[in-house]
Amino acid sequence: MKRILFFSIAMMLHAGAFAQEVLYTEVPGSYLRAAGETYPDDPVADTVFVSEIEIRARKRIAETGMRITRPDSLALRSGLSVNLSELLAAGSPVFVKSYGPGGMATAHFRGTAASHSRIVWNGLNLNSPMRGTADLSLLPLYFIDGIYLLHGGSSLAEGSGALGGSIHLENQPDWKHRHVISGLAERASFNTRRYAAKVQSGGNKFLSITRLYFENSDNDFPFFNTGVLPNKADTLFNGEYGKKGALQEFYFRTPDDLTIALRGWLQWNKRSLPQLMSYEGTPRDETQRDDQGRITLEIKKYKPGINFRYSAGYSYSGMKYHLLLLQNNYLISDSKSTEKMMFSQFRIDYRKIDGLSVSAAVEAEYQTVKAFDAVRPEGYLRDRFECGVLADLRYKPSDRTGLFFVSRSELYDKRVIPLIPSVGGEWQVSVIHPLVLKFNMTRNYHKPGLNDLFWIPGGNPDLQPEEGLTGEGVVSFGLAGTNYNFSQTLSAYLSEIQNWIMWQPAENGAWYWEAVNIDRVMSRGLEYDFSAVVRYRDYEFSGSGNYALTRSFRKSDRVMEIPAYRKQLIYIPLHSANVRMGVARKGWTGLLHIGFTGRRMTQVPDHRIHFDNSLDPFFLTNLSLQKKLVAGNLEWGIRAQVDNLFNARYQQMLWRPMPGRNYSITLTVIYLK
Repeated sequence: MKRILFFSIAMMLHAGAFAQEVLYTEVPGSYLRAAGETYPDDPVADTVFVSEIEIRARKRIAETGMRITRPDSLALRSGLSVNLSELLAAGSPVFVKSYGPGGMATAHFRGTAASHSRIVWNGLNLNSPMRGTADLSLLPLYFIDGIYLLHGGSSLAEGSGALGGSIHLENQPDWKHRHVISGLAERASFNTRRYAAKVQSGGNKFLSITRLYFENSDNDFPFFNTGVLPNKADTLFNGEYGKKGALQEFYFRTPDDLTIALRGWLQWNKRSLPQLMSYEGTPRDETQRDDQGRITLEIKKYKPGINFRYSAGYSYSGMKYHLLLLQNNYLISDSKSTEKMMFSQFRIDYRKIDGLSVSAAVEAEYQTVKAFDAVRPEGYLRDRFECGVLADLRYKPSDRTGLFFVSRSELYDKRVIPLIPSVGGEWQVSVIHPLVLKFNMTRNYHKPGLNDLFWIPGGNPDLQPEEGLTGEGVVSFGLAGTNYNFSQTLSAYLSEIQNWIMWQPAENGAWYWEAVNIDRVMSRGLEYDFSAVVRYRDYEFSGSGNYALTRSFRKSDRVMEIPAYRKQLIYIPLHSANVRMGVARKGWTGLLHIGFTGRRMTQVPDHRIHFDNSLDPFFLTNLSLQKKLVAGNLEWGIRAQVDNLFNARYQQMLWRPMPGRNYSITLTVIYLK
């Protein structure tokens, strides 16, 4: 009761700092489309306008009170050669922790851990059942049609466990074109090569889409090594990587509004893991290979006022890790792991009453993990079954007001979580002025990963699930005219997570680390984003940006015993921001991106440590120029880009070097019919 009172007072104090991005712009691949709540394209021209009006109303109901953002569409189109981590780092308030080009990258919403960010591809959870995280560097944007982010408690509508938020990736059919052929070729610094192709064919009832992707890099960039004495100019060694993948999609639809989507994704990744800047020991060979396979099936049936959706999926991931000291061929680690996951969901959406939306879903998921190291030898074989039910009620008594209530109940490892609720609403202050206030409050939880429970040594089978309580306020404002549009969003949030899971040195003094539940972690902050477009004659000027103030720290009743009490969590910047500016004219487009990452702590603060344990803040500036040519059904494009324009020296992770100024040139071609 005290906690509920505390959050209620906090929300009142933050009432002036509400936020939500522009939700009502009609764009392909919207949140509703991803949630299975839109309606099939109607080929009859005189009914298209009516259908669009209906979609807008339903969309507003489904997003009532929720904090949803979508990366800038121009950034998505111009960044098809990069991976998801680079897009999010440049175009969202989510902090991305990267080990460098080709290295692992994870998302951190609002000061939470990587395991608190859920990555979902067409309903399939991409987070590893073993580690609890997803590597964003292995997700090429060329395989993705749309992206949206659910912040904080808004993520509960699509699944539990995302204490910070969730990232949703979607693929959608393009029924407007019977045939599409596109290709991409890019050469970049450090002998980096990227190639991609897409072929679409079909008609009004069937579509087949095939995509291929290949990337390879020596990744041998020069850097200034401050990890050794004396400091010196150096070159990254053992940093090469390669990725290749294929995505096949089949779409079917019938005149009676039945749609079926079948998607399969195969990907192979191999990378060498470079040594730390500070390493001066025996040369070593350290490699990691990740092989992944995913398949999803989605069946939707639309009827007046009621929709049915069935989704199912299967994923496989195999990882091989190898560490060898070259001087004496001493093998330190030779580990292999396999992860398999199956899921199924059935959902009903009912909207026969004007202004009322009721949804219900049942879902189940089964996971198996096998991990083994041949050198020690140690490992484990475990599985997990979980199931749950969802109830989602949204009501709009008028065009200016709306309320929602979402509740989940789940079962896993013979543990029942009876109620996981979220409640919120919205109010448009004025009919004339598009100022919208929103709020939501959510209870959520996150179960331990299988590594947390069973890893040898250090796993802890007695770990408790993490429990979170989050409150959020949102204000959004937008203006639009014939030659301009502008929108901005400001949000304030406050969350408390009990039983935060952390790996720390073993209490018995052993050489290994172990997983434990710590007392509490508090996270509070602000998120702001804006976008603007101005058209003058044949020029188009655009701008967008975001800023995040993130205060995330540990709380405890044993203040004197914990040096980290009320200190910022490691690798979470207090301040981060991005600004993107562009100008376009007659097929030419120039883009300038400036990103800022604030100071980050690299270890738990302790008064006994007498040296700086933080990474310096840094600015990154990227500049690109692209030209598009259209000739009949063909569209050609060429882009030249300079990253890290001012050759900044920086580190995302301690003693992990990052490249200085580097260049790329990209050629694209698209054939539409």
